Order: sequence, then structure tokens, then C-alpha cells
Amino acid sequence: MLPTTRRALLGSVCALAGTAGCLGNPGGSESTPTQVGTPTRTPTGTPTRTPTETVTDDACTAAAPPRPSDAAAAPKPYPEKPDELTRDSVSSFVEAYERAYQYNEMLAAYPDMIGRRNDLDISVNEVTVTVADGEFTVDVTGQANTGITADGDEAATATPTRTPLPMGHWPFEATYTVTDRFVRRAGVVHECWGSAETKP
Repeated sequence: MLPTTRRALLGSVCALAGTAGCLGNPGGSESTPTQVGTPTRTPTGTPTRTPTETVTDDACTAAAPPRPSDAAAAPKPYPEKPDELTRDSVSSFVEAYERAYQYNEMLAAYPDMIGRRNDLDISVNEVTVTVADGEFTVDVTGQANTGITADGDEAATATPTRTPLPMGHWPFEATYTVTDRFVRRAGVVHECWGSAETKP
């Protein structure tokens, strides 16, 4: 839920699937949207570890997830490895991980907007878990919502060229593979783990 001190002006629905929507898909060239549409942009923040950097643990190599360090708001922390891998613990882990991933991806793309001119709320709608041979496959779906803060209105008035992002919401979905050795999201390993007790 958005903070009560802010005006959550959630509005127009974007019918595009995936992470694309009112605000486009992170990773393109930068644009400052002034109305609902699909502008592209490039993250202007400086993540603590860029996607090209890797962390290697024995045979596991992981690419850093989004985690901007110089944005207007602090990045969301990623959850710790569960003590025991079960359907419930993995489901909770992936839900928390995807919330952080979606928020931090947008924060990296708009470091001077999210948390200053715009609210960003990430909600997870459904998490499904299947288990085979100690490997958990998790599908997660949800919705991201942007609103304009009261401070955002004032900032836009003072600096017309830096208007808030448009209000809107768009769906997202991702598939995870979780084992006692790694976490893989959308085909990319983001976490390398040591062994953990696994139960179906």
C-alpha cells in the first residue's frame, strides 16, 4: 500500500504483457515520459554491481541483480537463503525476491523519480511451485503500480522539464529455478548458494 502522506493517483491500464507497459521496459534509451505511453529509457543510476559483473562460488557463477546505490530511494533488500528448502519457504523466498527485483529494476531506470516524484508499489498476485528431483520451478505473476507524490507535483511545477512519470500499472511475470546451489531467474543465475536441506 502506498504511504498515506502521498497521493496515490493510480490510473490508466496498460494492456501490454510482461514488464512492458506505461513506462516501457527497463534497459532501453532514456526518456522522460509526460503522458501514458511506452517510452524507452536507460538506467542512470550506478548499481553496486553491474549486470556484466559476476560472482563465482566453485562451479556456480551469478550475475548481480538490480541494486542501484545512488538513487533518490534506497533499493529493496533481497531475501536471505531459506534455512530449509520446502514448497512454502521457496514460495515465500521467490515472492520477496521478485518484489525486490521489480522495484530495484525500476529504481535503477529512474533513480531521480522513484521515491521522489513517484510512488512505486509492487504486488504479487500468484506464486506456483513444482518440485522435481530437489529442483523447485516457481512461476510468479504480479503487478507494478506508479503514482505521483505530493512532492512530485511541487517538483514538476518548479522544474517543468522534469515531470513525474505517468501514472499507471502493468503486469509482470517471471520463472525461477531454485536449488540448494543457486537461484536462476528468467534463465540467469543471480544467487550462488552452498548446500541446504531440501524437502519436497
